[in-house]
Amino acid sequence: MAAASMVFREVDSEYPLLLLAIAKSVMQFTIQYRGNCSDSLSSSLCPLYCSYDELMWGAAWLLKATNDLYYKNFIESLGDGDQPDIFNWDSKYAGAYVLLSQRALLNKDINFELCKILPDARSSQTLPLSLPITLKEA
Repeated sequence: MAAASMVFREVDSEYPLLLLAIAKSVMQFTIQYRGNCSDSLSSSLCPLYCSYDELMWGAAWLLKATNDLYYKNFIESLGDGDQPDIFNWDSKYAGAYVLLSQRALLNKDINFELCKILPDARSSQTLPLSLPITLKEA
């Protein structure tokens, strides 16, 4: 919804605000109640369904759509993702890192670890990241 709000900004003044409000509400709900769903899952399911990739993915889009540092701080509180070299239906870490890298490049953030995005991709299903931009210290 955060991404969609960005799409509709130029053609509608109210709809994007509604989309952002809903996205923020859903994110706040998931932050408040995170872990409760996975607590009910058996330990055999936990490696698959107990990661925070969806939280990071949603927060990255909200950060991009709102530029609210709350989401940046939240992402930092989650730590690094498990598999930043794979982006698919079950792992959104790489996608979140790509969104965050765009922000870092635009803000000339020399502290962002760009190399952790899709490093040494092992899968033929992964998209290699090639950015011809280098960051220089000011």
